[in-house]
Amino acid sequence: MKKLTALFELTRPINNLIAFMAVYLGGVISVDFYFSQEIILASLSGMLISAGGNVINDYFDIEVDQLSKPHRPLPSGKVGASGALILYVLLTIVGLILSVLINRPTFIIASAAVVGLFFYSASLKLELFWGNFTVAFVSALAFLYGGASVGNARGALIPAVFAFLYHFGREVLKDLEDMEADRLRRSRSIPLACGKRAAQRTIVSTFVLLIIATILPFALEIYGWIYLLVVIAGVDLLLIYIAFSTLRDSSPVNLSRLSRLLKFGMVIGIVAVFLGSRGL
Repeated sequence: MKKLTALFELTRPINNLIAFMAVYLGGVISVDFYFSQEIILASLSGMLISAGGNVINDYFDIEVDQLSKPHRPLPSGKVGASGALILYVLLTIVGLILSVLINRPTFIIASAAVVGLFFYSASLKLELFWGNFTVAFVSALAFLYGGASVGNARGALIPAVFAFLYHFGREVLKDLEDMEADRLRRSRSIPLACGKRAAQRTIVSTFVLLIIATILPFALEIYGWIYLLVVIAGVDLLLIYIAFSTLRDSSPVNLSRLSRLLKFGMVIGIVAVFLGSRGL
């Protein structure tokens, strides 16, 4: 039972639930109904691919996590490296099989996500800009994946753009948090390659751009007043707080807290876009 619990923890279930919601939202805002077999298959597929991506990320980070995150399932020895690799393969294969059952575009998008997540974990996370870009891009793909499952990927472009900016800013914030661990793996993250101030400015600039982007659907009369109120109260004010807090206190403890708050903001953002897509 402990082994199963550790395997479940290794997949990072909260992240996978958010991935499920993102794909589902991408599907339902692209059509006029709330449920279809294709949307559910795509959401489950996206959740499994996300889980696999989290597992392979920890697999490549075992040595560094032994120093920086010894409580995680792999560095603590609760899960062996071979077990993690088998779990990754199983989750990824099932996720891809589900994508094949929907249509060709979903299989192409799912395959792109799998490749992106693997190479991010294996090498791109150590490269300046490209690691942040890859995570943001794959996160944006989740919404397009849902739209593609119902034959209308373009219907999910608005949340895809939001997701890209949101995750790019969060990834840079996490790089700032993980500077000491990243030094051990000789990463060329933005804070290590360009300095703390450059990373802080990147985070603030990205979130300012995102706040402007969230207002545009209302200004262009695509989404309504309810969307605007929810996105300002639940996302934009949070982003402003996090930007100022990052500038004021860049300690790992504070940045870890802010990263967790951003997960909460993701859920509120998904709710806001859903309401907006329904004319509210």
